[in-house]
Amino acid sequence: MNETKPLLSDRTANTITTNNSNNKMNDFSFTTTRSSSTISSTLRWTTNAMSLVSVLLFSGLILGWAPLELMLTREGQYNEYCVSDEETKLCPEQSIRLQRIFTVAQFLMNFASLPIGYLVDYIPSKGLYFAMTAVVQVTGLLIFAASDSLTFDYFTVGYGLMAVGGSMALVGSFPASFLLPEYQLGLLAMISCLFDASSAVLFVFHRLNVSNSELYTRRMLFASLGCIGIVVYGLLATCWTLLELKHWKDVIAIEELETEKKKNNNNNNTLLPTTENCDNNNDRQKDHPHIIGLPIWEQLQTSEFMLVAIFSSIHILRCNYYVMTIDDFLYYFLGDSDGYYADVFSYVLPSGILFFPLIEQTLVRVGITRSLHITNILGVVFGILVLIPSLKLQVFTFFVFTGFNAFLNSTVNTFIAVYFGVETTGRIVGCAYTACAFVSLLQYPAAMYSSSGGWFRVNAVFLAICIIPILRVRFYHNSKQQKSSSKKLTLA
Repeated sequence: MNETKPLLSDRTANTITTNNSNNKMNDFSFTTTRSSSTISSTLRWTTNAMSLVSVLLFSGLILGWAPLELMLTREGQYNEYCVSDEETKLCPEQSIRLQRIFTVAQFLMNFASLPIGYLVDYIPSKGLYFAMTAVVQVTGLLIFAASDSLTFDYFTVGYGLMAVGGSMALVGSFPASFLLPEYQLGLLAMISCLFDASSAVLFVFHRLNVSNSELYTRRMLFASLGCIGIVVYGLLATCWTLLELKHWKDVIAIEELETEKKKNNNNNNTLLPTTENCDNNNDRQKDHPHIIGLPIWEQLQTSEFMLVAIFSSIHILRCNYYVMTIDDFLYYFLGDSDGYYADVFSYVLPSGILFFPLIEQTLVRVGITRSLHITNILGVVFGILVLIPSLKLQVFTFFVFTGFNAFLNSTVNTFIAVYFGVETTGRIVGCAYTACAFVSLLQYPAAMYSSSGGWFRVNAVFLAICIIPILRVRFYHNSKQQKSSSKKLTLA
């Protein structure tokens, strides 16, 4: 198995490129006297640990919509719009208003990633960044805790702020992985899996509320999470403040140069590190264009960005629609009258973390590009299973969806971090997910059409559009292989 290592930062890569062209790898000179030992392993691991905790608690919090919708329904929120007197069952009018909360929040979560990405890359202090994240996240939690459809209808505002805060937590966690380059792929996969697992927070809230609705009220639960958020983000801000005092980017740049220099002294490997490190022995792409270090506008014009934007937009639209409508789909289309299978879905969705070992090994052994193929296959299998009108079969569908969603987030985030580098990761993530935000707006009219009896047709259309990312990944993979073959012929 190849040892997988992340690509270098922009400044370091440019330095290596210059020296590589002159064949003077041994002539590196460092203009700074800072030692790589100035950042302790304790601080590196603590920063990553707190980043993972913030991702688990807040990044994908709004994706736990299914159990939260059940909680709000039990409370009778928006029940005043229903003709029926059954307070524990969703009526169409009530469902529309509840779905609007999730749709707006999901849009804001993706759309806000663009300014958030620029903020991550350009803000002079990441300590300040996480202080801002705490303000947004905690404010959203407190507003949602105080909301009521009759007296203080600010559910959408609160959930929207929680979504933006979650996006800030997710994007802000990526730079920490560069502190531990030898574990970077694993950390990126873990971040993505914890993003899925964070939906468990609202599931736990729902179960506590069901067990004792007088003690574990929605107001108490969300306010308590807000207090935890202050502590978590306070620790993160402290860690990053210490790292900035030690000039962490310069230290990482030196470490990368030293590692590459040692590697070059030990063997005759190619000086310029490429994404071949992320592929297996049979798929080493030495001719991959070196896009790390390019200006952001040039990176946005590459085939790599087009691939990740199209791939993520289509699949995230499908995932968002499924999460938003799963309760209604099970109840109206498949007859889950007692909500049993909706509860099962709430149990299964956070289990994406169980796929972490498989995802990590897949990325290391078969490479990122082939991992995109595997994600497409899982997406097709999920789409086929949804079309089969069997409640019992849907339990298996839940697990397939969870694996598909975990692979989707892991491969997309790893692709961006590895292919584009630390200097522009935030902005690339922001641009990609902004595209997702606009495409995901289609989920609301799709849900409206489904509620009028078009469940099968909508799911069939979503299955059919899987052909778009499938063809795009295949085209990209083939173009890489053609370039590699052409280079071999030229050298021969």
